[in-house]
Amino acid sequence: MIKVKNDITSKQFFVFIVTSQIGTGIITLPNQLAGGAGHDGWIPTLIGGIICSLLILLQLILLKRYSNKSIIEINKILYGKWIGQLFNLFLIAYTFFGGCIIARRFGDIIASEILKDTPSLVLGFFTIIPSLYLLYYGLTPICRVGSEVFLVIVATILMYMVALGDMDFMHLLPIGEAGMLPIINSIKTTIYAYIGFELIVYIYPCIKDKENAIKYAELAVLAITIFFTITVTLVTGVFGEDMLRRLPTSLMFLSGIISIPVIERIDLFFIILWIPLVACVTRNFIFCTYYSLGKMFSVKKTNLVITILVIMTILLSRIPRSFTEAEKFVKIFSIYSLSIDGFVVVCLVISIIKDKLLKNKSNPIGRNK
Repeated sequence: MIKVKNDITSKQFFVFIVTSQIGTGIITLPNQLAGGAGHDGWIPTLIGGIICSLLILLQLILLKRYSNKSIIEINKILYGKWIGQLFNLFLIAYTFFGGCIIARRFGDIIASEILKDTPSLVLGFFTIIPSLYLLYYGLTPICRVGSEVFLVIVATILMYMVALGDMDFMHLLPIGEAGMLPIINSIKTTIYAYIGFELIVYIYPCIKDKENAIKYAELAVLAITIFFTITVTLVTGVFGEDMLRRLPTSLMFLSGIISIPVIERIDLFFIILWIPLVACVTRNFIFCTYYSLGKMFSVKKTNLVITILVIMTILLSRIPRSFTEAEKFVKIFSIYSLSIDGFVVVCLVISIIKDKLLKNKSNPIGRNK
């Protein structure tokens, strides 16, 4: 019998947040920002990280008010059984949708850039199926294996150091040339890249040392913000905004032009490292889906549910008929993510109001004074 372990430390919580955010979004973020903010793309990236930091703080404030409960359980307390369950379906559909979108997008990127003759569906199976083993055993081993993300980040930073020789800082000047409005409008472009931090509302009960949760969550967002900002700045400096607009996957293209003695194909090494990383993101979304289903319903055959979810994730990720159509789903998913963030903030406000009303009812003498 498989022994499931879902308890994690705040440091593993840090790993979970980082591995939930670094995925497919950063691969295309620099060229997408070039279309809106030009060479000032690093500014909306930085602002996006600050907004992300604020949202994650508000989410953790809500979660701390209910100790060992996830958003699935909190909804039942705030809204009652039936309305709460409707909101829970909305939340669970989000994590399932997220797994499908991320699996599809990465499969399309690999199929278009590297393995052009391999069907994206096949790539999806090879990317996700190995995650079954970890999903069967729970969140603890998922976070332990997720620590490999730091090896990927270190390798990527080493690649950036090599690329510095090709960087022209004049491509980044003058700062602010795009104007305030285009920079603000470009913040929404960063949404997909930062998606993933909201998963904390699903797995919060698993954290053992919750007193350190806020510190490590904010550190995780800080690390992601720095990494994303450096990435956008470097890629813009290497290619320039005009060329960057014409590149479909700027980060992969960067790995293809770098030359290091002995190592012939940096782009292949980059893909080999990045595949497990994207698998981490998809795996985290799938875990949150089945973990929340277990909180919502009495799920006995967990392994069967996980297997069905993985297969459905791969198959439903094929619904978009083309890369262009898949990108439309990505935009819908980004809006969906914002609605989840907004919903959690509303829950926090309702929670505070509800507590004040109950306090006033329980202390009528103090209220009359």
